[in-house]
Amino acid sequence: MVPSQSQPAPSQSNVLWLSGTTAMLLLCFFSWNRLLPLFLRELGASDFHVSVAFSLVMLAMGLLQFPGGLLADRVGRKHMIVWPTLVAGAAYLVGSTLRQWTALVAALALVNAMSSLQWPSFTALLAESVPAGRRGSAFATFELFIAAAVSAGPLLGAWLLPVTGFRVLMAVTGAVAMLMGIARLWRLRETLPVDRPPGFTFTPAVLKDRKVLLLLLASTLFTLGNSQLLFGPFVALYASDVHGFDGRLINLMFAFGPLVGIGVARLGGKITERYGSPRALRAGAVCHVLLMLIWLRTGGFVAAALVITISYACFQLAMIAHATLRADATPEHARGAALGAVGSIAQSIGAAGIPLGGALAGRWGPTAPFWLGTCFMVLAAFATLALDAWRWGASAD
Repeated sequence: MVPSQSQPAPSQSNVLWLSGTTAMLLLCFFSWNRLLPLFLRELGASDFHVSVAFSLVMLAMGLLQFPGGLLADRVGRKHMIVWPTLVAGAAYLVGSTLRQWTALVAALALVNAMSSLQWPSFTALLAESVPAGRRGSAFATFELFIAAAVSAGPLLGAWLLPVTGFRVLMAVTGAVAMLMGIARLWRLRETLPVDRPPGFTFTPAVLKDRKVLLLLLASTLFTLGNSQLLFGPFVALYASDVHGFDGRLINLMFAFGPLVGIGVARLGGKITERYGSPRALRAGAVCHVLLMLIWLRTGGFVAAALVITISYACFQLAMIAHATLRADATPEHARGAALGAVGSIAQSIGAAGIPLGGALAGRWGPTAPFWLGTCFMVLAAFATLALDAWRWGASAD
């Protein structure tokens, strides 16, 4: 059936509904998440405990990506997005009632485990909902919605946290997650290829493909770098301990970067499509870490917020390029499983970087994790040089 002009095409509908429901969930999540390290402190966790907690939560984000990818290739992308969303919502609701930091970390680890199951289906569904040559724009649309939510979330938290408290916002996140799961069940359309080889099953041979191995190397280094920077606890801890910012200022600081990201997301997609995902990833990652090193030395809130905002814009380009690269590098007939395998390995190794950064911070000071993250990002940039030789892009499939 040909879609009517008044209704979006199925592919556009998938991109918009997945992006919109994710944005609503992240809006609530980021109203409190940036202050999680400080809340864990309040519950009795030391700084080393916080780094271990973040490592465990990040590890959970990786462990189930491979089985999630296998299931995505068998039962479909839509089912593997909807049901984990509902379970995550229940975990947030339970987590909001817990009084021990260890129990709260366990609940958040369950949330990330559900995200781990989902993530291969997220990437596959977005990639398969548009022509190969338009993947950069599809992922840019997704990142645009995310940037809007990640920007508005801390602003919402700065306004509501003094009134509602941390636990209420986490409970609201759980309720919204349940609603978004129902919306996804109602509106998403399946994209699992119908012309796959009969009886296809994933084999380790997929991971022996040189393209996939290069992707695994670059993704692992990129994830290790992120674990020391925006995806880890060290930015919030440094902002509190060294810059002297309180929770409200930290939330505001984190809000400006994604706000700019709204404007650069489309541009990031165009850059990725024109110059290729390896080059775009390389440029975004290197500029991001250089600006984060400058952020360490800034004085005053305005300067710190300005530098981290520009750094986030570069990070946005790197994220769009990384998502596009993952889709381009994996074979269509085994995309879910290949994405899951790469994600599981990269996230599991990346999780080890957080306690390593925490140990280095205790020995050499609070700047150590940032220098470690810089090393990983530069190595990831070098890894993408090999990816350029494959000339991936619209012809990847």
